[in-house]
Formats: sequence, structure tokens, C-alpha cells
Amino acid sequence: MEGGGASGWEVDFRDEHSPPNVELLASGENDAEMIYYDHPDGGFVFSVGSMSFCGSLVVDERVQQIVRNALDRAIEVQGAELFRRGDAGRTSRSGSKRMRS
Repeated sequence: MEGGGASGWEVDFRDEHSPPNVELLASGENDAEMIYYDHPDGGFVFSVGSMSFCGSLVVDERVQQIVRNALDRAIEVQGAELFRRGDAGRTSRSGSKRMRS
């Protein structure tokens, strides 16, 4: 947790190669950017922008809530896609639920 929190020394940020529909969710003190965008082939991308974010999960309730929100959104998007395709509830040969990656 260098830098005193979730926004540490290693950062990701938008540039000219970023998809045009990237939505900025938050910026760190060191210019790290937390982003979200819907992927054209389905699903979405959520990037926290800093390696230190993960270390903050165990101590920062706000960071925990951000991840909870992102996972809820992933389940919402993935579940809707599975139901739309008719795959919900089907299992793979191993017996585990099949999810599209």
C-alpha cells in the first residue's frame, strides 16, 4: 500500500489507444485511473488502475464496496447474457456451471 492507499506507485491510465467509450470512475493522487467500459462483444472491462488497490481490499471498506459493485455488475451482465442465449443453468461435462469468459 505504498503512497498511503489504493493508488500506489504503479498506475494505469487512459491514452489515445483507449476505447472511445471508456468511463472514468475515479482518479488517484498519482494519476491512476479506475475505468469501466462495455465491451462490444459483450461483457465489460473494469480496471482499478493500480496494483496497490488489491492490498487495500483487506483494510478499506470503500475499496471493498467498489469491488462488490463491480462483481454485482458482472453477475448482472453475465447472467442476462446467459438467459438471453438460453445457457443459464446448463452445466459443462465436469458438472460445473458454464460461464462465458
